[in-house]
Amino acid sequence: MVALHLSLPFVASDVLLSDSDSANYEVRNEVELNTEFFDFGVACASADCRRLVFASGRPVGKQWSKDPITGEAFLDLFEATRTEAGRWSKPTPLLGAINTSSNEGSVAFDPSFTTLYFSRCGGYCELFRSRPDEEGWGPALSLGLADRSVDFVTQMGHPAFSADGRHLFFSASLPGGLGGLDIWYASYDPVQDSFGTPVNAGPSVNSPRSEMYPYLRPNGTLYFASDGLGGLGGLEICEALPVPGSPMKFQQASPMRAPINSPADDFGIVFKPGSDEGFFTSARTGGLGRDDVYSFRPAN
Repeated sequence: MVALHLSLPFVASDVLLSDSDSANYEVRNEVELNTEFFDFGVACASADCRRLVFASGRPVGKQWSKDPITGEAFLDLFEATRTEAGRWSKPTPLLGAINTSSNEGSVAFDPSFTTLYFSRCGGYCELFRSRPDEEGWGPALSLGLADRSVDFVTQMGHPAFSADGRHLFFSASLPGGLGGLDIWYASYDPVQDSFGTPVNAGPSVNSPRSEMYPYLRPNGTLYFASDGLGGLGGLEICEALPVPGSPMKFQQASPMRAPINSPADDFGIVFKPGSDEGFFTSARTGGLGRDDVYSFRPAN
């Protein structure tokens, strides 16, 4: 499970979506985005969230070989745009140097939408970033958040930026964690264009099992998926409110209720700017494939 999801969670509103409110949401399978294969890890690629980027195992637009872990094509990153008629365009692979013969997984954009951060998995999973060039997206550069000379087992993925662009959240198996994959963050220095030493988000967020797919709203609330919290089954989307007056400190996390969570894997929640609507990924019964992209909105 951990290796699969690593090979395979921007900006939002200031309105809290609390656990007590999550039952008041409607969810919808975004059938125009989904296939019989893995489709997951949505990121808003524009301020109005009318352009999405996500990962997919569909064998489209490439000579593909089968990933022995998933039995599908190696994952690539795709984009789709919502038309004026309210439909999604046909998802197409990102242009440029992003997609390779390795697995490219979940993505995030910096607050200006000028830099794309994403997971790439070969022998291990690592975080990369890319900026636009004349071909589309330029060469991917490693963020260098793990010292591979001394630690060859570190796995790292699922990037997410704070709304002010000062902190990059991600999941990793770095030394000093609480078990499995943990949620970590690293401070970003725009002058040096570099990241500081990763900091563990702490025991109010992380458990002895695995926490993945972080997402931070501008009000400081942290969302992520865990297989160590909750009781519905599989990965469950959890939220942790910020500690007042203590940046990057969080209160005890709790799982959201149905219909956001289900007995299957649920993960990768993101919100549209200025709205309580958004997207997440689920493997719940009734989907088109193994993981599908779903939207959610407040119930009437």
